[in-house]
Amino acid sequence: MALEPNVWKVGSRWSDGGRKGTSILGIFRRNNIVIVGLYDKDQREQFLQIKEGDLIVIADGTKTVAIGKTISKPCYLDEHKQRLKIRDDEKEIFYDDEETRQRRDDWAAVCVKVKIVDLAPKEYFYVPQGTFFQIHQMAQTSRNLYNKSESSFSINSYTTTPGGLKDDTAEIAKALFDGTTKYVIPIYQRGYSWEEAQITRLCKDIITGFQEEDSIFIGTMQMSAKKYVRDDEYWQEIIDGQQRITTITLLLKELQRLYPDNERLKSMKFDWLETRVTGEQQKYLTEYLSAVSAFEHNANPYSIRARIISEYLENEGFGQDNSNINEPIVNIDKKFNIDEFIDYILHRIYFVVIETRAGISKTLDIFDSINTAGLKLNGGDLFKIKMYEYLTDKKGRGEEAFNEIQAIYNKVEQEQARYLNIDKVLMMYKDVIVAKYGLDNGLFNMGTNTFFDRLFNYLLYGDIEKNFESVKDKGIDLSLGDLTNIIENYVQWYEYVKNDAAGYQSKDEMFAYEMVWRSRYWRLIKLAPLYTFFHGSIIDNRDKLFNMFSELNKLSFLYGMRYSKVVSEINTFVSKTLKKAAQDNAYEDIMDFVINKKNEALEWAKAEISKDLKKAPWKKFDCWFSEFLQRKDDLPKESVEEMRNGIFVEPFDIEHIHAINDSENWNDWPLQNSIGNLALLEQKINREIQDKPFNKKCEKYLNSHYAVIKFLSKLEKWTKKDAEKRRESETEKIYNYIFQDSN
Repeated sequence: MALEPNVWKVGSRWSDGGRKGTSILGIFRRNNIVIVGLYDKDQREQFLQIKEGDLIVIADGTKTVAIGKTISKPCYLDEHKQRLKIRDDEKEIFYDDEETRQRRDDWAAVCVKVKIVDLAPKEYFYVPQGTFFQIHQMAQTSRNLYNKSESSFSINSYTTTPGGLKDDTAEIAKALFDGTTKYVIPIYQRGYSWEEAQITRLCKDIITGFQEEDSIFIGTMQMSAKKYVRDDEYWQEIIDGQQRITTITLLLKELQRLYPDNERLKSMKFDWLETRVTGEQQKYLTEYLSAVSAFEHNANPYSIRARIISEYLENEGFGQDNSNINEPIVNIDKKFNIDEFIDYILHRIYFVVIETRAGISKTLDIFDSINTAGLKLNGGDLFKIKMYEYLTDKKGRGEEAFNEIQAIYNKVEQEQARYLNIDKVLMMYKDVIVAKYGLDNGLFNMGTNTFFDRLFNYLLYGDIEKNFESVKDKGIDLSLGDLTNIIENYVQWYEYVKNDAAGYQSKDEMFAYEMVWRSRYWRLIKLAPLYTFFHGSIIDNRDKLFNMFSELNKLSFLYGMRYSKVVSEINTFVSKTLKKAAQDNAYEDIMDFVINKKNEALEWAKAEISKDLKKAPWKKFDCWFSEFLQRKDDLPKESVEEMRNGIFVEPFDIEHIHAINDSENWNDWPLQNSIGNLALLEQKINREIQDKPFNKKCEKYLNSHYAVIKFLSKLEKWTKKDAEKRRESETEKIYNYIFQDSN
């Protein structure tokens, strides 16, 4: 029976160096870490004995506000200090000088990575005061609360305005800008991006509503539940609505600059907004808010957008006549009073706020459900955010993990000229996971978005959906290094197959790869980057890879003919082949598997090659094979790239040498539509000759670059006997090529 995790209490107040009472819970949250400064060596040693999976109750004084589950081994803070994300205003309380260090004697800080879950206010409980100790009396309560909060899911909605709802006598209900809530734009969000059209439309709606003395509704905002930092500070993440709340913030700031003597505007601190979006977004926001004018920083994205607001307000007459507030300003028909306008912004602009208490993934599911008019998150967006949640919740990473994920996405964008995109990368990563952990073969065929949606639900929440049970207890470990490896392998392989000098070293290699890529077994192409993921570089494995594709081409050609309507046969074969790529002796296993399968076709192969080809794909593959073998014999000096272009790239039709509507009706459809009577021909020539007799066709055949057609152009006639003879000879040639190495 598994032992229950130990439960510890840690205070969130930084009380060293004469700075008692300063909360560093914000640092805990931002970095998924718990930090304790201790003088007592025995206490430090006890902290360093904390085990992964233990719980740490985080208290502000005696009030427990959150619980963390340890996801790393504890260590001294010096190992993490340089990587911590700390705001400039926190450095003063968190870092110290040498003099302070000397006064500490045996003081040192220790830390441990945690996944923090927040308690609802009604769940707060009290523990004895103290920096660090083990909890016994409330241990089970703490465990129950953590388990409940980790899986908690709730939605709360309410109507509000920036300054709160008002009745005739007083402000009531909740306010957005309430003086205690800081709205945080999470690192995984896009930056502030509204352009002039959206900004001026909102400003116009506000001014029009004010003129008409009519309240306006500007949409739904989705936010996380409030997170406690201290009694006078809470954090609330903006999931949807940052463009509107940022624009209103900029509007109020520009009004403050236009009306510098207004007491209500003068008292606004504009500290309710913080952005953690990657890059220098917070620096730009701080720089804009502290500037004298929106025109002070030309390259600042917030200043650029604030200038749009400033110019719009000035064009409307704002700020032009501050001496007499009863005089109308330009473009406003009513008597204007700036205090009334501020009051309108704070109390007559309505939002519906939806607060969600859930993990990032489930929160975004809610966003996707209610966001019917906005931009939907695609599979790549969702993977990025869920991977970030996984790395922070399960791997103890901080916000720097998102920057690393974004760097991978940026690399993919740079490689798009090679037809690489994030969907292909994730598709290959799915295959790596299925092969690496021996998951059910059917998952190779599952949609990429569905696969990762279910995988993250399992890894983050323990939820296992139907047909996904094989992931259980496999120890699946996701890694950004794996994604980088996949990208590098894909790019390297692409260079091989698209660059004749470095790639195809023979016509047979080219033909094998191109045929597999165009077949119903095209997913076997993923074998190359998948194999090299587990077994080293393309350079070290190129011969093995092309040997495998040579055999895969032969087998997929035969199976494509025989099992053209049996999807399960195709999926089973492809899945088994890809699964073997992760094994230590993968090359030998794959070659044995494919060759044995191919040899099983010895008895029926000729019948499939020579049969009545009823559909265009069957005809095309037979003709490709025929043309390839003819060119190898007739055009020995043709380069690999010339052959590839001549067979696969240039537009062609399937030519019936004896035309279907020829006046001499053969009444032999199996022969008419067999390899004996078919060949590749340029589209232009095929449309010119249509159903003409053979001797008339030959006049145009002379202009063709196709080897088979050139051979035919030398003949004087084309009879059923000629077609039958060619069917036998072409069948034999293809058969011998496929089974040339078989016993």
